[in-house]
Amino acid sequence: EEVKDGEHVRRSLRYLCKGKSALLIGPSGIGKSSLNTEFAIAWALGQPAFGITPARPLKSLIVQAENDAYDLAEMVQGIAGAHDLGFKEAMLEAVNERVFFITNTTLVGEAFVKWLHRIIDRERPDIVWLDPMLSFFGLDVSKQEQVSVFLRQWLQPVLEATGVVLIGIHHTGKPKSARETQNWSVLDFAYSGLGSSELVNWARAVMVLHPHGECFELKLAKRGSRAGATNPDGSWAFNSVWLKHSKGSIRWEQVDKPAEPEKEGKAKARAKTVEDLIALLPVSDPMPKSMLLEAAKQAGFTRSCRDALLESAIKKKLAVLSTEKRPGTNPLKLVSRYVDTKKS
Repeated sequence: EEVKDGEHVRRSLRYLCKGKSALLIGPSGIGKSSLNTEFAIAWALGQPAFGITPARPLKSLIVQAENDAYDLAEMVQGIAGAHDLGFKEAMLEAVNERVFFITNTTLVGEAFVKWLHRIIDRERPDIVWLDPMLSFFGLDVSKQEQVSVFLRQWLQPVLEATGVVLIGIHHTGKPKSARETQNWSVLDFAYSGLGSSELVNWARAVMVLHPHGECFELKLAKRGSRAGATNPDGSWAFNSVWLKHSKGSIRWEQVDKPAEPEKEGKAKARAKTVEDLIALLPVSDPMPKSMLLEAAKQAGFTRSCRDALLESAIKKKLAVLSTEKRPGTNPLKLVSRYVDTKKS
């Protein structure tokens, strides 16, 4: 089935689009491979994966270089058990038809990209996962000029020619302590992967898996508001969902955000400001007004406060309210940061 507007995930919000790319970044050894496998299996069934919903059932090709056949079998069995695939023949057949693994441990650089192009032409996937992406570069990923050649001259033309979405699994550098990251912004996390910043600049979307005790925060760090992610109760998750490892099998579970421990002698919370509301908006993209209001609610804004501050932000030209036509329903209201086009 052709998706007319070129989107694979959250059609109305244009999160992952044909011919574009995303990164899934996280520390080594925490289960990124099982996470991307669970995304692939759920999306093959047309089901949400950790609150992110596909536009339709999607076919995934997972090209990997780290796990052996037994590792892959354990992951798939754990995830299949969670979906009861063994008892639902139609669902099992759908996964068999739409999720493929290929191991490649010998090709790198331009030779790898040419091989990948042939595999894509043969299998016709919607999404290609490279796990880990670093295994296939064959160059110094700290040097922007080399990374640019791989991504923009070799790989991107393949994505545009075939229409696939590419999601690269990528490692972070040396782990940072909670104290070091406590004041990081979402964009700081987006640039936490190894190598040149060109990787993040090239990718349309970036997800970062960040440990928090027994739980993990999957930060939708770039264009996250477009993912339309939801919490377990169905409410908007804005740019972050929470996960944990399942007990007894190799798979992930979505959970509610852990409660923060109360501090003794906690001072009274300061009043929310216009700047606090603007900080919830993506740096460059518009955000649906309903999602902004939900994000403000989760950040502790009262209904009257968030409405008043949004009105104030628009009057002060700190934010812009616009609309986007939608067939058969009311226009989508969007809010974006104000950009002064007169400034160079």
